Amino acid sequence: MEMESERDGVDGVYEECYPSWNKHLLPILESLFPQPSKVEILVPACGESEMSLKLYDAGYEHITNIDSSRDVIRKMLKLHVNQPTLLWRVGDITDKLGSKPYYDVVIDKGALDGLTSSEDSYLNKVKNALKLGGKFISLTHFNRRAKALLLEVFSMGFRTTFHDLPEDNPATMMVTERVNFLLPYLLSIHDDKQVQATNPLLYQAISNENAKRQRVLDEMSLSVAEIESGVMGDPNVISIGRSFMVDWTGEAGLKYEVLVLDVKPPRHCFSWDIFFVPKLTSRLLDLSEPERLMICSHAQASRVYVVLLPKCVELLPTNELLRNFDMLFSKLAPQGSEDTVRCTKISEHELLSVLEEEDILEESRHKHMQ
Repeated sequence: MEMESERDGVDGVYEECYPSWNKHLLPILESLFPQPSKVEILVPACGESEMSLKLYDAGYEHITNIDSSRDVIRKMLKLHVNQPTLLWRVGDITDKLGSKPYYDVVIDKGALDGLTSSEDSYLNKVKNALKLGGKFISLTHFNRRAKALLLEVFSMGFRTTFHDLPEDNPATMMVTERVNFLLPYLLSIHDDKQVQATNPLLYQAISNENAKRQRVLDEMSLSVAEIESGVMGDPNVISIGRSFMVDWTGEAGLKYEVLVLDVKPPRHCFSWDIFFVPKLTSRLLDLSEPERLMICSHAQASRVYVVLLPKCVELLPTNELLRNFDMLFSKLAPQGSEDTVRCTKISEHELLSVLEEEDILEESRHKHMQ
């Protein structure tokens, strides 16, 4: 393994990379793990950083530190002889970080930045070392090389949030969680307005990546469990412009496809409209996401559900159809909103007339431009 050393600063004194870690890292760990004594932490390429000792003093006592330098590990063992659960190991971080998923957290403070080869091998070792629900926290300059590697390796089955580190600009802290579903989760940003102002390159990179992941998700029908896991963001919060397809099993085991569209911010309470559309004649699936949102924008509600009806239930009364979806709507509605939800049935004829009207308007605009 080739790794650039950043251990020695002026006169051989160790220099911390990302000095602001002390300000940002501990609050995040405390929010993720309120019981620190039960957390298993791995710190690859630990160097002589005081980070592990600071975490130990904060209650995170089970920390394994790995470094390729025998001299560094020997020195740290002597310094921390009174902290027996602070473990120090000599090892190549691109070769092996554990034989099975064991760690709750892997903290990379500049390790990826220091590698000059085998970066993908290292990140895959990190991924394999994490338990289900485990977190990888990476403090990095997020340059083009690091960005490509991180977004590729942690694309499927990882839920990721980015935090800006303005004191170490242009650095960022990536917090990604190993989840149960192998899906391309959309990336999120902590305080996105600040990041847009202070780190526009990071903001643009995340926006571009989300656009690619959204295109993949648009072609998938997701289960309710996958939606609840956060693959499309928090389903209990309106996110204007978001749409996704859900597979739902109703009464008698009948399966439905439901298109969910967030079309406008809630005014006083969360509400929804429902379109019941025969599946065989539906044109919505052939439309782009902006076109779907445009057609549904006339709705009065914050969210629109488009239920694609199998032929065998097309003639059922509205109240019988609605009974099939009570549980789905309650799972996706904001907590505490049960008493304020307004449900509106919009007929197939009304929806199709909107589609026809949009086509007529577009044709009229085209003729006018000619």
